[in-house]
Amino acid sequence: MNFIIMTLQQLLDNGMERDEIKKILLSFKSIPQNEDGNPNDVEFFLHEKAIGLECIGASRTYLVFDEQGNLLGYYALASKPLMIAKKNLAKLSNKQRSKLRRHGHITDSGVLQVYSYLLGQLGKNYNGVNSIDGKDLLTLAYNSIKAASEIIGAKYIWLECEDNDKLRKFYSDFGFQEVEGYTSKNNLKVMILKIEEKG
Repeated sequence: MNFIIMTLQQLLDNGMERDEIKKILLSFKSIPQNEDGNPNDVEFFLHEKAIGLECIGASRTYLVFDEQGNLLGYYALASKPLMIAKKNLAKLSNKQRSKLRRHGHITDSGVLQVYSYLLGQLGKNYNGVNSIDGKDLLTLAYNSIKAASEIIGAKYIWLECEDNDKLRKFYSDFGFQEVEGYTSKNNLKVMILKIEEKG
């Protein structure tokens, strides 16, 4: 299947009415929902936050369509360093600490700041006839980040995910490694992947 990728910014710049853009975003449905019946973070982000964050330049949301114009999924990226506090830095293995320090610096307060890109959201649409494989969607996100890294040279991609075996395996099979002993302020696991050098 051929994919068509457009950013929210492209839709906004092309003069599409906000209501039309909102209609496209609202066609996205993710599973599972939370136990209270509210949409999960992936769905809530696209429905309620993506346009606002796009407009202020805080993140870039990529929409993935099939050739018929059906929304298959999306991913959202941001240029955001991974910050590892001093107490968490001490929990890392010497090897992992050394690798990360080569692509960042220690601030005056002892925080390791790793120059990197955040994969903030990744979600498949379960509301359509056609579908996209999760690995294909993650590959598209990776390729977008890799292209950006050739312009602005950060070396890592990082993400937060729930402490869920299936989810961690999905990312680790792609090459992400869990930052050992580290949990984010959102109480999520942090996983990181080094971007392959061009060549």
